[in-house]
Amino acid sequence: MQARAFKFRCQDAQPRCQDAQSRCQGHRNRVMKKLLTYGLAALLMTVTALAQSLHRIKDDVLAAYSKEDFSTMMDLYALKDTDAVKKMVSEGKVVGLRKGAEVYLESVDMRGSMVKVRPKGSTTTVWIPYEFLD
Repeated sequence: MQARAFKFRCQDAQPRCQDAQSRCQGHRNRVMKKLLTYGLAALLMTVTALAQSLHRIKDDVLAAYSKEDFSTMMDLYALKDTDAVKKMVSEGKVVGLRKGAEVYLESVDMRGSMVKVRPKGSTTTVWIPYEFLD
């Protein structure tokens, strides 16, 4: 049994589309715009739900104010260069979050397995490893 490919309704209506190819293309464009709009709306609702969720920190963790500083901090940890990480703390690029602290999830970056969180009662956001959220 051969699988049927998806066809737009106007592709089956040969006489109509042969006379008005632009109408057929216009129909395809409208359908694609609707699909894109619905997909973006669903994504927006998911992101909004994530941003409103309150989580707890599983264990004490260092957090960076920017993605770049977070990546630098993780690279330094991989090299076991704790003196450089301490320097980042003293420069104010990195702060500590305590176990049990409540944070709001603001953004997720699955490529870097990191999340942007906002501590409850604060207006600033920080980046932490994903595995430190409950």
